[in-house]
Amino acid sequence: MENSQISASSIGIRFGMIGALISIIFSVVVYLMSWQMQSWQQWLPYILLFIIVFLAVKSFRETKEENLISFGECFKVGMIVTGVMVLVSMIWVYVYMQFIDPELVEMIMEKQITQMEDRGMSDEQIEQALSMSENFMSPPMMAIFAGVAQGIAGAIISLIVAAFMQKK
Repeated sequence: MENSQISASSIGIRFGMIGALISIIFSVVVYLMSWQMQSWQQWLPYILLFIIVFLAVKSFRETKEENLISFGECFKVGMIVTGVMVLVSMIWVYVYMQFIDPELVEMIMEKQITQMEDRGMSDEQIEQALSMSENFMSPPMMAIFAGVAQGIAGAIISLIVAAFMQKK
């Protein structure tokens, strides 16, 4: 039993680091191509997370005798992958927004203003919404929110993958 825990951790950490590296490379490409505000690119990290969790669980299942793996073991591997990717991603988001592309926060705010204007909000309502959201638009807060969102998505993805990959 001890070996399966070590294997789950090592596989989860390895795949989590691979996923984090791919995610960082992707965000650099997005930056270089000026795709930061494209709506389609917001979903790719979650698709990547799903693929990495699936591959990690599959890899771990293949180390088991007769490929027998419980729901809990599958979920554990998925959450280790998620944890590693979240931790690395939070650090990356902070570094990216603080040092590489500090104008991104301003671009996000401008997009929010445009969306609020498109919804017919008054200038007063827009100003009030911006003053409330300004506190949450700093690089540390954005990193925390990105980590929480990715963590929740990772838990859901891990549950789904575990449900389909378990083999009794």
